Amino acid sequence: MIGYTSAAVWADAFVNSVLAKDGAQARDDFYLRVYASGRSEEASLVYRQGNPVARSELFNWLPSWLLYDAPQDMSQSFELAGKSWFVDASAPPSIFTKKNAGSILVLILGSLLSFIGAAYLHFLSTRSKRIEQLVDARTQQVRLATQMMKEDIVARKRAEDALQLRERAIESSAHAIIISSAKLPDHLVEYVNPAFERITGYTSSEIIGRNLELLHGDDHEQLGLEEIRAALREQRSANAVFRSYRKDGTMFWNDLYVAPVKDSSGRVSHFVTALYDITEMKSYEAELEHQAQHDTLTGLANRNVLSDRLSQAIVYGELYGHRVWVVFVDLDRFKFVNDTLGHNAGDQLLKEVALRLKAFAREADTIARLGVTNSF
Repeated sequence: MIGYTSAAVWADAFVNSVLAKDGAQARDDFYLRVYASGRSEEASLVYRQGNPVARSELFNWLPSWLLYDAPQDMSQSFELAGKSWFVDASAPPSIFTKKNAGSILVLILGSLLSFIGAAYLHFLSTRSKRIEQLVDARTQQVRLATQMMKEDIVARKRAEDALQLRERAIESSAHAIIISSAKLPDHLVEYVNPAFERITGYTSSEIIGRNLELLHGDDHEQLGLEEIRAALREQRSANAVFRSYRKDGTMFWNDLYVAPVKDSSGRVSHFVTALYDITEMKSYEAELEHQAQHDTLTGLANRNVLSDRLSQAIVYGELYGHRVWVVFVDLDRFKFVNDTLGHNAGDQLLKEVALRLKAFAREADTIARLGVTNSF
């Protein structure tokens, strides 16, 4: 059969059914115009939806990667059922964040948490390094302190050993060591060693708290004592020889050295005194001097002493108008005594003659033996 077929199309219902499938039905932001002609003529307009899209200036400067949906405007004609149609459509761009706010929030929170975590890890790392540095520094300080303590202990031990050695040396000294206070006026004794007790006869309890003047007895007028007293007043070192007396009253010659001791501030706080008993040396010196001036056998003055005293007597006699008498005595036949009775008998004879001469001589007279002869 040949003929014509016609169909009635309701444009509104048709377009709405199409838009309903895509979820774009009745959207104010979606612009759509359908024309029943090949151009957009107002007279052939069969469907309209929305208003023309006004593009905001915001979209002009936003980066394109933020625009999630930016459809192009469409103006197109097509043929359908033997008729020309024209469609004009446009849709506004949709910002990426509108549809992905949750994802972006998760991204932001994740980034923030990552940053916080990184910062915390950095803080922990920095703190750990700082703690390590502090531990290393403290360990080094402890090592140095320990080393210093060890060195200090060694130094103290050496000082203690040296001090003990000095104490033992002082205690073992053969000479008397005395430590006395520098406080005026008494200079009281604070320490004496065993040698002091042995030399003087005084125990430490008897002398400590007293003055060394105790050793001088009543014999105070000595040049050596004055020198020591002056040194104590002037707080200086000194040395002097003088007579001292033991607890039992016997005299001994004392060679004494005194030296000041200063404290940490430089002030003299004590005196150290060394006392030497030189009685034997003095006796030996006196013996040598006596032998040098006297005859060994008879004990009378020798030729040198006689010559010196004669010179003094002559000068004294001329000065005061006194006379000087000299008597020369010679023993006859003395050689016979030696030859018959021996030299010991001769020596006894000479001693007896010397005693008899001394018996009638005055204290101011001088009796001398001239050499090894039998002349007086």
